Amino acid sequence: MALACVDGLGTLGDARARPVLDEALAHPVLAEAAVRALGRIPKQR
Repeated sequence: MALACVDGLGTLGDARARPVLDEALAHPVLAEAAVRALGRIPKQR
């Protein structure tokens, strides 16, 4: 379930998800998906 959430947050591309995805980096099962998801979120200016 958590993995699907991480993937979904990346698909949405909403920068408000960044703090949650940053936290997911600390979890081995979620880290790879979190990196991909963060890559889909536009950088803040």
